Amino acid sequence: MSVKLNSKSKFIIHKNTSSNIGERTILDFWQWGYSDLSQNITRGVLAEYIVAWGIGLDDEARDPWQSYDLRTFKGKTIEVKSAADSQAWSYGNHPPKFIIKPTRAYDRHKGYEKNRKFQADMYVLAHLMGTDINKVNPLDTNQWEFWVLTKKETISLLDGRQSISVSKLKRVKEPVSFSELLRVNEL
Repeated sequence: MSVKLNSKSKFIIHKNTSSNIGERTILDFWQWGYSDLSQNITRGVLAEYIVAWGIGLDDEARDPWQSYDLRTFKGKTIEVKSAADSQAWSYGNHPPKFIIKPTRAYDRHKGYEKNRKFQADMYVLAHLMGTDINKVNPLDTNQWEFWVLTKKETISLLDGRQSISVSKLKRVKEPVSFSELLRVNEL
């Protein structure tokens, strides 16, 4: 289990270090490494956090080695996927989509499972809206929309493919807002 760090946790500098570079905290590292929330790798983890927060599951630190992202109070597992209308990097004119495919679960003691499967009971697809990268603010929960799908719904929507476009989702199911995510715990 991962442990949440305090933002004031300091790096340890050994006394025999002959450098006068000053103290640093974990917050300094977070600001240095994760300030650009529009990058895909950072946005994905941010989406997981926003969903965890919206559901009320953000008390524990994220464990990136689980075969799912979150577990509800009732024991249901959730996989969070993210997509955005704009990217920090140029990738052409591709509509946003969620990549969802069967995976092999990993166990710290046993390694990877032999067979691939859909690992979670539910999928929350988080879409960051806005095409102007200069106006998109990933910290504004009103700029996000979410689809909450069961595993069965997800597999049906995929229909043998490994992705679902935002436009297809909008045709078949209404998204929910950040404030409506708390209902996921009722499922």
